[in-house]
Amino acid sequence: MKLSLLELRHLHCFVTVAEELNFRQAAKRLNVTPGALSPIIQKLESVLEMKLFERTTTNVRLTKPGREFLREAQAVLKRVEKALATARKIAGKNLQSLHIAVCGNWRATFVPKALDTYRKRFPKVEVSLIDIGMLDDSSKAFDDEPVDIRFSYNLKNVHGKDIGYFKTFDLPLEVTMSARHPLAARTQVELEELVAYPLVLWTPLKRLNQDLLNFFHSQKLRPRVKKAATFEIAMDMLTAENCVAFLPKIPTPFFHDSQIVLRPLKSLTPVPHMKGYALWKKDKLTPQALHFIEILQQLCEQQKQSDPAL
Repeated sequence: MKLSLLELRHLHCFVTVAEELNFRQAAKRLNVTPGALSPIIQKLESVLEMKLFERTTTNVRLTKPGREFLREAQAVLKRVEKALATARKIAGKNLQSLHIAVCGNWRATFVPKALDTYRKRFPKVEVSLIDIGMLDDSSKAFDDEPVDIRFSYNLKNVHGKDIGYFKTFDLPLEVTMSARHPLAARTQVELEELVAYPLVLWTPLKRLNQDLLNFFHSQKLRPRVKKAATFEIAMDMLTAENCVAFLPKIPTPFFHDSQIVLRPLKSLTPVPHMKGYALWKKDKLTPQALHFIEILQQLCEQQKQSDPAL
């Protein structure tokens, strides 16, 4: 297979597997069988002459070249999506479309189920997902992209900008570690025990990281911090080293077939929370976007009824 024979579908499949770190879940998102997906990744690795994933019977991880290729592949798909949107606008085609900007690991929340429900109800609407990485400023997601709805972990600079929003989840953080970690056998973990191990902070989540550090400092504790630029690197650090991190226990199979476990923190002081929001421009709310928001709100309400902790 020559480099010139690479297609966008190879990049799309690679990015999906990289996001899921699970071939079965990735195949489900792509509406293909795992047996059809694996050869596509193998062909991509063959033409690039590098290994993109490390695979075992229970775990899938990105290699170092794979993590670098992921950033470039995401950028290529983003540029293609923007080019298509521009071309359609110039052509004046009256196509119904919905552009959703996602960041981080939103696939682990209500979004995939909302998308599945939306596509079944409105099959003629063209839905596209735009990866915007981990913008710290929620309002910037609407500046240069054809975005109808954007998901964010904070509301920085949102107020007064004519941006509508609602909270999709509000969950306490739990200690996150490898299943082989010395503390993994505990049902609960005390904060004082964690200072013996490096604390991994995901650098794009600046506000949440500061909340965590303030939480430690309020108990007169000084954690040894290690920074990770991407979620994948953070997970690699947890599995390869005796590091710990903090993540919310989102009520979906977030770490399906993973070697990562979450344990609640035993503390009399309120534990920091992680919050998620859906945002949209009030003056540019299309009927397609409104329908998706209504579906998302219904799913969130159903989840809150079954799990009041949200």
